[in-house]
Amino acid sequence: MTSRRLRIALVLNRFWPEVGGAETNLYFQAVELAKHYDVTVFTPKRLADEADHETHAGFTVQRLPDALNRGRRYPNLAARTFMPALLPRLLRGGFDVVQAFPSLNYNTLLAFAATRLTRTPLIFCSFDFLDYASLIRARGGRMDVNVIADYVPSRREAFVLRRVEHIFAISQRELAFFRRYNPHASYSPVPVLVDEYLEPAPSPRERYGIGSDEFVFLCLGRVSEIKGQDLALEAFIRVQHQLPGSRLVIVGRSDYEEGFVAAMKRRIEEAQLGDRVVFTGMVDRPDVIA
Repeated sequence: MTSRRLRIALVLNRFWPEVGGAETNLYFQAVELAKHYDVTVFTPKRLADEADHETHAGFTVQRLPDALNRGRRYPNLAARTFMPALLPRLLRGGFDVVQAFPSLNYNTLLAFAATRLTRTPLIFCSFDFLDYASLIRARGGRMDVNVIADYVPSRREAFVLRRVEHIFAISQRELAFFRRYNPHASYSPVPVLVDEYLEPAPSPRERYGIGSDEFVFLCLGRVSEIKGQDLALEAFIRVQHQLPGSRLVIVGRSDYEEGFVAAMKRRIEEAQLGDRVVFTGMVDRPDVIA
C-alpha cells in the first residue's frame, strides 16, 4: 500500500505576484512545502488578468472572487476580503492541514468553520492580529506599543483562538497575547532566503537617475502610515543640508494609502526636495534584491 502525500491548504489574503514581505515569505513557504507535499493556495483575485486557477512552482493557486469587491474593480487593494467559494473547496478538498494567514479575517473564519466540520487541524499564522495602520490613523499618528496587551478580543475571536490547533506569531507581544488563550502558540521569525543574495544583481540606480557616487537612504516596503516612511522623510529633511550628495529612495507600492502619500509629497514640495526624493512604486523582485 503506497502512502498518500500530505495535502496542505494555505488560505491567504494576498499572494504572489504581489511582492511585499509577507507575500514573498508565503511564496517561498509554498515552494518549499510543494517539494514534499500537495499544496493548494487559496487567495482573493486581486488583478483582472490573473488566472483563476494555475499551477506554479509545484503548487496550485486558486484565486477566488472577493464578495466585498462588488464592482469588480481591479487592482483590488482592499485589506478586507471575503471568499464564500472557499468553504465548499475546503469541505470537499480532502486536506490534511489548513493554514490561515494573517489575522482572524472573514476567510480565516470560513477556514475555521470548515476545519471543525472536517476535523482537520487549523494552523493560524498572525503577522498583525490587529489593524495597526487603522489604529495609528485613529490616534493621530501615534499608538501605544503595548496596545495588543490591553486588547480584549470579542467572544467569537476568543472562541477561535482557544480552539485552533496551533498559532504562530512574529512578535513577542502578540505571542504573549495568544498564550493567554492557547498554550499551543510559538514565535516564528520572518526568514530570509540567503540564496537570493548570493548572485550579483545589476544596480537599478541609473534607471531612477541616481548617481553611483550619491549616498542613498533607502526605505523598502509598501508606502503606508504603519511603515513610517513619513518619519524617514522628516529625518532626511533635517539632515539634507549636511549631506548634499544624498538621496532618499522610497521603494514599494504607493497606491494603498493615497492620502498618506499625497501628504508626503506636499511635505517634499514645501522642503524643495523634489529632485532628491524618489518614489519607485512597485518593483519586481530582482530589483528589490538589487
